Amino acid sequence: MSGLSPIRAVVFDLFHTLVDPEDFRPRDFDRGERIAAVLGVDPVAFRGHWEGQLAELVACPDRPADRAVAYAVSRGMPVTPAQYEEVDDILGRYQDLALEHPRPEILAALGELRSRGLRLGLLSNAHERDVRSWGRSPLQSLLDVACFSCFLGAAKPDSAAYRAVLAALGADAGSAAFVADGGGGELAGARRHGFGLVVLVSGLARRSGLRTDAEVAALEPDADLHLAGVEDMPAWLAAE
Repeated sequence: MSGLSPIRAVVFDLFHTLVDPEDFRPRDFDRGERIAAVLGVDPVAFRGHWEGQLAELVACPDRPADRAVAYAVSRGMPVTPAQYEEVDDILGRYQDLALEHPRPEILAALGELRSRGLRLGLLSNAHERDVRSWGRSPLQSLLDVACFSCFLGAAKPDSAAYRAVLAALGADAGSAAFVADGGGGELAGARRHGFGLVVLVSGLARRSGLRTDAEVAALEPDADLHLAGVEDMPAWLAAE
């Protein structure tokens, strides 16, 4: 395989790699702003607080809505059950839709990779609300293992996250591919961990405007291969 070890397992990122909430989220949707409005707190102050909370939430199983409500209560703002539910919905509405309605071409690609005997895993940096609908996702039946940082207690590019998914798959890093859009240094982390093949996929992130062409180009040195999307993986592997 062009100097690479034969690939026997593939580990995928989730958001902007296998699914994209931006397929469903309105372009003017601002999650922090809307939560602040529901809770009646200052949006600028809440945003600063919330960004710090997100860094913690991806590595612990806490419910994000609990953290948001605690902020309001600490500032003397009572929160009703209806407000709580609205905040919870804002936090996960579009992730739910993305998980429940993945693109057909991605489902087909995963099915083809499985039919070739490859072990398939998922490693996602996500808080609890991001992935609450995982059990309803058609992706679930196509993957052998799903690891979410909030339940692992470790997030990419921490080596512990890569180690956990590979152990669950029963795969060695050298015979595994890591496939992702490149957020948060995950490609460089996979390379440091010794994955046999590191693949950047940029189509979803480009299409939604999440990443510019220049930003994608800046990620290319961290990858061995750059594809438009996961749907191109079967053909590429077949050609090698």
